[in-house]
Amino acid sequence: MVTRASPTAGEWEWYWRESADGEADCGVVADVDSGRAVSVCRAPRYVSKEQWEADGPLLANAKHMLSVLKTIDEYGYDTPTDLEMVRDAIDKADGIAYDKKLK
Repeated sequence: MVTRASPTAGEWEWYWRESADGEADCGVVADVDSGRAVSVCRAPRYVSKEQWEADGPLLANAKHMLSVLKTIDEYGYDTPTDLEMVRDAIDKADGIAYDKKLK
């Protein structure tokens, strides 16, 4: 039997940094609130900041979307709370939740 690792624990967040010479450093980190960020993925020299702003939220929320899908698969989808959970996952993946946080 093959055992698989679980996704990295903690909330995942995406980031973008640019060095003085214009080189991009971006990625997704987990467990930021604990004071020790764990790199989930890094994407140095990404195409553009604008593209990463579209892709970063999707990658950072993959674990949340998987959890929503597993819940719906196990319990079904028939209440307003289920719809709210799905919309929340979509908003996070689309970066809408991030845009709301900026306002």
